[in-house]
Amino acid sequence: MARRKRKEETPEWTPPEFDEVAYMRTEMEGARAAVVVIIWALAGAIISYALFALNLPLVAFFAGLFFATLLYWILPMVKVHVKDFKRKDWAGHGITYFFSWLAFWILAINAPFSDFTDPTAGEFTAGVYNSAVTPPEPGTVVCAGPAGGRITIPQGLTNDTVYLLFRAADNVGVTSVSVTVDSMPVTGAVEQVSGLSACRSSGQYLPGTYAISIPIVSDFSFTISVTATDGVGRIARGGVLVLVT
Repeated sequence: MARRKRKEETPEWTPPEFDEVAYMRTEMEGARAAVVVIIWALAGAIISYALFALNLPLVAFFAGLFFATLLYWILPMVKVHVKDFKRKDWAGHGITYFFSWLAFWILAINAPFSDFTDPTAGEFTAGVYNSAVTPPEPGTVVCAGPAGGRITIPQGLTNDTVYLLFRAADNVGVTSVSVTVDSMPVTGAVEQVSGLSACRSSGQYLPGTYAISIPIVSDFSFTISVTATDGVGRIARGGVLVLVT
């Protein structure tokens, strides 16, 4: 009887009543805070972009991180009640800020929104042909690349023109390409090639591959220089020594 009495006297546990109003209020505050955090991340990305444009990439990075600490004061200023925020709430909003800021910043400093990358100019290949055949047929010119810092080409009996291939590329696009021989501008037209060329009768070239024909002068050793300019005025230069034997 004593055992049964103790079992009957054990109080039953009842779950607390669910406060739906308090729950909805907490969720709405969390949603408002998330929206403010994302907007603040955009502001931080704008500051980072401006500093990056001033060639201060490290400062831009830490400035963006510093903006996250200001959320402690910004959220109450926009009527977000943070007094009930726990450590996990602040950690969650901090993570949201970091990845939102990083995404906005990376998008802002890359194409098509910005161009902070210099173009490239180089990858030279050259051969010689007879200007009486203009333009030369695809694959009829024997072309060679640099070896030992220069391109050496046997002239032959009737060849009088150098056929030069090179690349001038940019992440957005090259707007102008100029070629000089021993610092003297070349009057020949620079043409972009994608498939066939005098050096090759099949296959595809990488984007930004150009060709130009240069008459051989009396001096059979000369330096060919290429200058590539992109849409925001960034410049790349490349050159190669050509020796016609």
